[in-house]
Amino acid sequence: MGFPEFVVVIASIMALNPLAMDMMLPALPNIASAFDITIANEPQAVLSTFLIGFGVGQFIMGPLSDRFGRRPVLIDGMALYCIASVLAITASSFETLLLARVLQGLGTSATRVIATSIVCDCYAGRRMASVMSLAMMVFIAVPVIAPSLGQAVMLLTQWRGIFIVLMLYGVLALIWSGLRMPETLPVSERKSLANRDVLGALRQTVTNRQTLGYVRARLVNAIARGRRWLDEIISGSATNIEQIAARQKCSVRQVNMTISLAFLAPDLVKAAVEGRLPRGIGVERLRDAPAEWTRQFEALGLNPQ
Repeated sequence: MGFPEFVVVIASIMALNPLAMDMMLPALPNIASAFDITIANEPQAVLSTFLIGFGVGQFIMGPLSDRFGRRPVLIDGMALYCIASVLAITASSFETLLLARVLQGLGTSATRVIATSIVCDCYAGRRMASVMSLAMMVFIAVPVIAPSLGQAVMLLTQWRGIFIVLMLYGVLALIWSGLRMPETLPVSERKSLANRDVLGALRQTVTNRQTLGYVRARLVNAIARGRRWLDEIISGSATNIEQIAARQKCSVRQVNMTISLAFLAPDLVKAAVEGRLPRGIGVERLRDAPAEWTRQFEALGLNPQ
């Protein structure tokens, strides 16, 4: 596989996750109507269940790929995603749809984790940075265009048509990866699934100074960006979150999450600088934080979800 094709394959499988996440946004009202849902926020479980599967799946797919190799876990994860898409297309109840979304998230966790691992297996230094930069361009752009793609599909068919498109894309990516993506992790470098080895690798990751440096930098950057956007809304230079999202070329969900993060800015910046949780943040304060965010969002006329 040549370098251009390698980049395209990596970008295509990484795009599977944000596409499945954000393409559903225009269909939420239609899903609520189809299943006679009367609670306003309940359809958003379609998104949150996907994120649960995706979040939990990363802790599963990573160790599995270190033990059995990248290719089989990637193929199985994408196959699970395609099966889950079929389940979503044929869902006769909202609960079945939520189950399908959890499985979709679980399947796409393999593409997100293993795509990065494959790049690290094959390249190092500037070449690796080049591949990741090109792939991340696609990964960042997809959440911006995915809602528009979903709306375009809704103009032609019902909400189930979005899942048909997602399934077809998943099948295409699965076939392409199955035919062209080789195994990149040698047998000699594979790791055990013993608790001691898995926990040791996790400890190595969370104590690595370079990793902590990147996390702190990203945290401080996100907080600063969220505070700036919040100031724009308060001052009136931006009238709503949709305007900020359009200008920044990101999704409304990303803007909401970034502004939410900014509400805890002082304490989180201190944590990022000191590398530990400040004494001022206790369990009670963390427990009450979501309610406080909701109150401040509603006071500003924003959507707290």
